[in-house]
Amino acid sequence: MGNVGLKVAYIAKGFGMKILIHKRRPDPELLTELGAEHVSLEELLRRSDIVSLHVPLTDETRGMISARELSLMKKDAFLINTSRGPIVDNEALLQALESYRLGGAALDVYDVEPPKDHRLIRLPNVVCTPHIGA
Repeated sequence: MGNVGLKVAYIAKGFGMKILIHKRRPDPELLTELGAEHVSLEELLRRSDIVSLHVPLTDETRGMISARELSLMKKDAFLINTSRGPIVDNEALLQALESYRLGGAALDVYDVEPPKDHRLIRLPNVVCTPHIGA
């Protein structure tokens, strides 16, 4: 949770949402200020209704949301990716959305930009914007 994730957390707090954070080095003062809970990625995925990704693209984060992680999420949960496209395995996301194993997704980043495979962006449970959507 960097600068963008922090801004999203403050907005979520304003809506009275319970905030779960997964971060390598959590800041205890910030957790207290937000009323947030630091959890493992697996626990965050299992418990969240909405998962919003805000991570840089690195070797560690590439493909960090794959079929395994999507299977941990609630059936009616939503995944928001405004960080970088390759963080989410789009084929696994497509399968989860087409089978309604996942409630929906909001994307403004894609594996290939602009997207060449329009199956994902044509799904009724997906909202897509160009990367300026943040």
